[in-house]
Amino acid sequence: MNPLNRPVSNKLNTAISAQQWLAVLFLAIGTLLFQYLPFFLAPQADATVLKFIGKGIISLLAGLLINWLGWWQEIGFTLRLNWREWLSYLPLLILAGLSALVSDFLVTDPAQITFFALYALLIGFAEEVIVRGIFLRLLLPKGRVSAVLLSSVIFGVMHLGNLWMGADLGGTLTQVGYATLIGIAFAGTLSYGRSIWPLIVIHALVDFFPMLTGPTTEQAGMSLVSAAILIGVQIPFALYGGWLLSRRLKADRAVQ
Repeated sequence: MNPLNRPVSNKLNTAISAQQWLAVLFLAIGTLLFQYLPFFLAPQADATVLKFIGKGIISLLAGLLINWLGWWQEIGFTLRLNWREWLSYLPLLILAGLSALVSDFLVTDPAQITFFALYALLIGFAEEVIVRGIFLRLLLPKGRVSAVLLSSVIFGVMHLGNLWMGADLGGTLTQVGYATLIGIAFAGTLSYGRSIWPLIVIHALVDFFPMLTGPTTEQAGMSLVSAAILIGVQIPFALYGGWLLSRRLKADRAVQ
């Protein structure tokens, strides 16, 4: 077939697959720009509403890109798993439980709770599709281990964008650390379990419960001890993701 006659999605697929690093860099920067675009357009508006709009924009663009590439199945939009694959996601629910445990649940208004639930789902969808979906898929030619580690580090580093909004440096660096470890846990689990749906839900739950605490969830002025504990809690989950990744690699070798 003449390349000019191929579907646009195929040509785009070929183009970004040939330039993985450039595509990942472009998408990472684009994600940050669109996420914070509402803050520049309406700086006086409520920050939470602006964040909601930003995540909505990213979710829409990510969905359009996945549809254009035809990658829905490739990045894990499937529920056809065996019982072992389903069970592999259960330990990550502990993260959601810990998130609920340290939250004070001061928000009781049903409208606010619904808003925060939708916001959390947008976060879960946008970040999982972009990082554990697109980034991981683009980096797979580097090897599955490298793809998991690199996508996780990129996920962590992207949290530096919070500094643009005046976030505390210590709190932001803590976010970079624990987001990287969570990235390893999630990407390793996805490599074994194959479905991105549970990750979207778990990610949403992890972010949802602290929202119910109210504005006190900001991490400004976090002590070194608190930062170390927050990061240290994520290490077992990262190790779990690494273990599942090793099982996937073993299974791949057995098939070859």
